[in-house]
Amino acid sequence: MDLLPMNERILLALRTSGLTASETARRIGVSPEAVLQWLNGRTTNLRMAYLFSLARITGFEAEWIATGHGPMRRADADPAKAELIALYDQLDQRGRATVLTVAENEAKY
Repeated sequence: MDLLPMNERILLALRTSGLTASETARRIGVSPEAVLQWLNGRTTNLRMAYLFSLARITGFEAEWIATGHGPMRRADADPAKAELIALYDQLDQRGRATVLTVAENEAKY
């Protein structure tokens, strides 16, 4: 599978999060021009502080933004998924096995 270039991963993170370049710049503390450079591909390597800020405000994983590898989004970026994980963590072994069986059966459809 081909990996998206970093600028396209950033664009996807912003669009999915509903953030504009201007809003992203304001929240991270960079100029709007800097964000536009990230988006047009002129920047090929983000400073770690900016990368982690971008990950925090978008709910995407910093590793995925930077490299295209690993999970795309944090579990807590989806409230339903985060709730499911929290409930799963509260279950005993039998309950966890039941949830996994149901999930496996549902994933087949």
